[in-house]
Amino acid sequence: MENSKIIDILNYWNLWDKDRDFGITRHLYVDELYRQRNIKEASIVSGVRRSGKSTILLQVFGL
Repeated sequence: MENSKIIDILNYWNLWDKDRDFGITRHLYVDELYRQRNIKEASIVSGVRRSGKSTILLQVFGL
């Protein structure tokens, strides 16, 4: 396989340069975590599996 074809395939699967869908914004959680960004203590986001913890953090960092 040619190098250019390999590069094209890798670029297709590379998610870093593409627009990401951050789901439905949960303003209550996102605003609270964003407000806590300057405190010196750790903030913990906990919940059951597949409840959206990672999505909320992506929304916070996506601001």
